[in-house]
Amino acid sequence: MLRWRMNVLAVLHDPNLAFLSGDHFIFLKDGRVRETTGEERPWGAGLLSEVYGTPIETIPFRDRVLVVPF
Repeated sequence: MLRWRMNVLAVLHDPNLAFLSGDHFIFLKDGRVRETTGEERPWGAGLLSEVYGTPIETIPFRDRVLVVPF
């Protein structure tokens, strides 16, 4: 039985598209990598508000979230 492993690197500015299709996330803010710490989820409103520089609201959707500017 063949098992395919695939890695895809995509640069997406819409977090909804990224969260619906990805498993691992890297954020850049002011030219620096903003890493998640401890139990911080990549789709947490606090992290996204910091990265995007605007208030963000997250709405639970299945095992992910929908991201909406507040």
